Amino acid sequence: MTLSAGGMGLVAGLVIALVLGGFWAWFVRSKKPNETVTIIGWGLVMALVLCAFFFDLYLPE
Repeated sequence: MTLSAGGMGLVAGLVIALVLGGFWAWFVRSKKPNETVTIIGWGLVMALVLCAFFFDLYLPE
């Protein structure tokens, strides 16, 4: 089974988002930043996931 370029881009984007989300979850639990920093960080992680889907679905290969 081979992945198309779009499929590989989606997988790469999701892996990056997963790694970033894991790091941010660790950071929030260990460093206990204030609520505003936590919300901004999770917003950036979610934006990365949405960008990965948008670029994969709507840009030509």
